[in-house]
This record gives sequence, structure tokens and C-alpha cells, in this order.
Amino acid sequence: TLAWMFQRLGIDTVVTDSDERLARLAEVQARLPRPLRVFRTGDRAAAGGAGSLDVRSLRQACAQVDLTAADARLSARRIDLDAAATVMFTSGSTGLPKGVVFSHYALVTKR
Repeated sequence: TLAWMFQRLGIDTVVTDSDERLARLAEVQARLPRPLRVFRTGDRAAAGGAGSLDVRSLRQACAQVDLTAADARLSARRIDLDAAATVMFTSGSTGLPKGVVFSHYALVTKR
């Protein structure tokens, strides 16, 4: 089901936090035609892979971002705050998985 959702939505980048979820992502990757970019949170996020995954540290990736260049790119682009920013899916334990869409506004105000 996860592979179907990733394929259908064109998901190519994932942030995760545990070995269990990395193992699930490796299963998903095996069913996808393109590689996933996987970033891991926390101190155990050293570069390396879980199976066929290329897992990178989110902290290290963020440290490499040129903040001046990022500010310049972001200021040149206006984001519709009501537009979809991400989708969170339920497990489907009571039926088919269901998705909840979060807008940019919801992410900014709730996080």
C-alpha cells in the first residue's frame, strides 16, 4: 500500500526517525521504479543505507544549506498558504488508508 501511495503521489523524498521505518522504506523502495532520497532525524542519522536505501543525516544536510541563497530563492517565490503542502496517511487498520491534506498555513501555524 505504501509503495502504491508513493508511486501515485510521486513521492521521492522521505524523512524518517527509526530503524523500523527504514526497513519499511527499503521494502517500499524495492517496489518503486526510481530511488528515494531518505533523511533520518536524530543523532543516529549517520550516512549509510538500509538495504538499497541511501540514508542521509537530516542534520548534516541542513548544515550544508546556504541560508543566503535559500532566502533569495524563497523571497522570489510566493506560496499560496492554502495550497497542499503534505499528505499524512492513516494505516488503514479499519479499511483502506485515508489521506489528510495539510496546507502550508496549517503547517506553519501548528508547528
